[in-house]
Amino acid sequence: MSGRSSIEWTGATMTALDILPRFTEADANRAWEEWGANCGPAALAVVAGLSLDEVRPYLVDFEQKGYTNPTLMFQSL
Repeated sequence: MSGRSSIEWTGATMTALDILPRFTEADANRAWEEWGANCGPAALAVVAGLSLDEVRPYLVDFEQKGYTNPTLMFQSL
């Protein structure tokens, strides 16, 4: 291996560079101020390859609760 971590997934090799977030720190700060986005929505957005605004509609109970639990995360996925 060349020193970069990689993941074997269905025959394709992915590196950490293949799963960069589609949002910036400024986007995360704005989402925090607008609707309370924190690590839960950020993690879901990175895994799904979406921006924070794109993932927001899938987090049905998040804005009322202010947190993500395993049940909400599975529902959102």
